[in-house]
Amino acid sequence: MRRTLVLSIGTIASAAAQRVRRRREDELKAFRRKLVRASEPERSAFEFRCLELSHALRIQAFDLDGTQAYRLPAPLESEDTVWGPGEFLKVSLSPQEVLARLEAGQLSGVRQVNSQALRGLQNENASGGARPSSDLAFQVAADRVRTALRGALVGLLESQPALTSIQNHGIRVFLVAGLFGGTGSGSFERVKQWLLELGQELGVHLDVYPLLMLPGARAPKDPENSYANTFAVIKELAADSTGYLSQPLEGNRQTASARAGFRAPFLVTDSNNAPDAPRVVTEDAFAALVGDMIFELAATPLGSHLDA
Repeated sequence: MRRTLVLSIGTIASAAAQRVRRRREDELKAFRRKLVRASEPERSAFEFRCLELSHALRIQAFDLDGTQAYRLPAPLESEDTVWGPGEFLKVSLSPQEVLARLEAGQLSGVRQVNSQALRGLQNENASGGARPSSDLAFQVAADRVRTALRGALVGLLESQPALTSIQNHGIRVFLVAGLFGGTGSGSFERVKQWLLELGQELGVHLDVYPLLMLPGARAPKDPENSYANTFAVIKELAADSTGYLSQPLEGNRQTASARAGFRAPFLVTDSNNAPDAPRVVTEDAFAALVGDMIFELAATPLGSHLDA
């Protein structure tokens, strides 16, 4: 199993990451139960599998909504259904914090602010469907976000000695963003850039797979803006992949990108086109579907075929 980071941005993307975490914990429990009656050869295999799942698969979630009220299928067991230490970071969009610091000149790292960026400042739990609001929040929280990203990568690199041989293959990153509101659509490009820069700084090769969760049949949070946000992110991603993104965010993007294998994105929508099936995939089923996809790609040999 290759070292893998599941990096989620936004509420529905974090729900999918939470599903990955539950799948990992369920599998760990199953193997630990098997260890009780395992033979000696089986014991070694089960112990190594537990080691892999515990140390080679790491999750880091970011969201403006700190309620963590995710719509997911009910777990079989209630234990381990919340984030572990350091796995979730609430990004603040407090109007008092942002405006006071802007007026005091304490946000020199903020490169742009416009009137739309202030829309979501009246609600600490949402971006208001506006991409600039999310981008502003992540700029304000840049130090905290970068520290969390760096910690996740370093944690994988410093995992158990038994996994050292995997380090030569670098780290696989599933960068998951929901495009139903403004958080994922507004911060995707900036978080991606920080991730690539940190990979370059740490000298580790990253294989980054963007996974975008698209609104389709189900009504998004903000019908007026969500479809436009989705189109904008996909268009920017296409421009970036062909070298035609007009304004690099910061630093030397080309050098940073050279350290990473930036892969073609997954585009997953909540529209069900199977014959004679319900048209709309429910929110809990959609998040679970994406989480299951990521877990299978991260924790089974299917991921190696994907990399190849």
